[in-house]
Amino acid sequence: MIELAKTSDIGGIIEFIKKNWNKNHIFIKNPKLMKWQHSVKKKGYLNFVIAKNKKKTIVGLQGLISKNLSLSNFGNDNLWLALWKIDKNKAERKALGIELIDFVINKFKPKSICSVGINKKVEVLFKLMGFKTGVMKQYFIKSNLNNKFLKNISQDHYIIKKENKIKIKKISIQKLFKFDFFDRDKSIEYFKHRFQNHPSYKYFILEMTNTIKREKLWIIIREIHFSNEKIWRVVDISNSQFKNFFNPVFFSEYLLKNKVSYIDFLINDECKEIPLNLGFTLRKKNIFLPHHFEPYENKIVNVNYCYKIFDKRKLYSIFKSDGDFDRPSII
Repeated sequence: MIELAKTSDIGGIIEFIKKNWNKNHIFIKNPKLMKWQHSVKKKGYLNFVIAKNKKKTIVGLQGLISKNLSLSNFGNDNLWLALWKIDKNKAERKALGIELIDFVINKFKPKSICSVGINKKVEVLFKLMGFKTGVMKQYFIKSNLNNKFLKNISQDHYIIKKENKIKIKKISIQKLFKFDFFDRDKSIEYFKHRFQNHPSYKYFILEMTNTIKREKLWIIIREIHFSNEKIWRVVDISNSQFKNFFNPVFFSEYLLKNKVSYIDFLINDECKEIPLNLGFTLRKKNIFLPHHFEPYENKIVNVNYCYKIFDKRKLYSIFKSDGDFDRPSII
């Protein structure tokens, strides 16, 4: 039996994750985070699709996250897939994992589905189901601080800073009451829940102003502290004419002023023009910039994604904060 999970299934879900995924998973140590991430507006339900065997034991799990924090029917919504796991020893059918995805598509009829952070084995399955796959690209702007990761890297900012028309300032994310996302499917309710009310992470806004064109751009940032260094990570962005804010030299100086080693920007290749138009540089294969800090991994991590579109849109964007791509892994 496959169904949308009820709040009464929380204990069974936690036990399933403990036995079949990782006994030290963040949801085990911090159930509050799981409730925050997987709650829906309709009381009594969670945004997990679960499979139970004849003994009413959970044998399969597919986490869902809605861009609009929708009601439990998820109708006409855009969904991210989160934790996906099958207990192969207890599952009564070999294709149960695919059946969970088919259930989501057929029952909820979403406008789009996406999953970020998939492994190569899973990527093959998604391709067979008609999903487009790819690897997230990492872009960066460095300051002139003598930092650990980019100390021998020079950025070719091919402009000369003359009259500066760009102003940058930090503002509290709690002061915003509207946010015009680049991804038009994201609502103000999503903004409040995802960024203003996150139970673990603190975000802030970099407000860029083009003083000539009188345009503003808001960039959502999470600050990372590691080995006495400060790193800024772009996790989402507002909609704008990005090329009107191109001034990487000034941006680099602003990072230096705030004692930030570098700022990075992860995005799918279809939307590479966003960071490039803002003056970010694509990280080449011979350059190491960490992706995982919790815990820290001293290696290049390729982040694979997949998505499937069911409406008529021509462009699909994936940002760092989408789905459960930017959540704590340790307390």
